[in-house]
Amino acid sequence: MKKIVLLSIVFVGLVFFNSCEKENLQSFEKKNSKDIVVKNRSNQGLGGIHRTYFDNKPGEPGIEGIDYGCEPPAQSCFDDIVVYLPSIQDVLEDIIDNHNAGTNVVDNDIDIFSKNKKALSGVVFTKEDVDNLINGIYILKVRGGDKVLSKKEKNYYVFKEASTTRKVYPIQIRK
Repeated sequence: MKKIVLLSIVFVGLVFFNSCEKENLQSFEKKNSKDIVVKNRSNQGLGGIHRTYFDNKPGEPGIEGIDYGCEPPAQSCFDDIVVYLPSIQDVLEDIIDNHNAGTNVVDNDIDIFSKNKKALSGVVFTKEDVDNLINGIYILKVRGGDKVLSKKEKNYYVFKEASTTRKVYPIQIRK
């Protein structure tokens, strides 16, 4: 009999705790929607790789052109990512500015990623990709958005190993 009463109390406690947790989460999302770091179509972290990145001129595969983006089948391109947090947007802007400057891009990328490793790892980019860039295994190429961080257009953060595209993160911002 004591076991049944104890189990009943535990069950009621769990139901109560779970409902409070859900209410607090919904309240947080409504009140602090501008504090959301990233969101994608799956709404769970970085989502998944469901497309392949392409960057080519018609008839000239593999050569950079004005025709680029992500499309099926799944190979290297993550789901679209929308970044809301201003501090992360600032880091992404620093990366774009570095690429626009065109001087010591690889070294400056390593420096930016090293200084912001905790903010970027597992939030915007995978920890593995951040580590591979910092360790010089990957290089980064940024495409799109008319060379600015944009609410209207995606920027494609392309992680390459030598000439091979390893991962692509299509990113937009919301303010």
